[in-house]
Amino acid sequence: MKSKVIFVTKVIRIKATGKVCWVVAIGAIGIVVLSILAVPATGGISTIKGVIAAPVAVTILGGSTTIAAVSIAVAAGGIGALNKLRKYKIAERGDDKLILKR
Repeated sequence: MKSKVIFVTKVIRIKATGKVCWVVAIGAIGIVVLSILAVPATGGISTIKGVIAAPVAVTILGGSTTIAAVSIAVAAGGIGALNKLRKYKIAERGDDKLILKR
């Protein structure tokens, strides 16, 4: 149950980030995600860009939330999933779950 609670707080933190800060964070996250997705094609050289961009997102969102955001974006195939996530409203918040609605 504890891992669900931790993930709930990360999603809330992603949603709570202000618009201006989100633009900067999503740009940095986008670079990290693209570098991770490009690793097979570049043989790992693309990860250098991700290492350089990651501190910007970490400064805005925090380390664990940045990792969660990057994980969500990589799993979804791009940063579009994070932008969609921010458009949803929190309908219900429990101790170990978060219900989002459009």
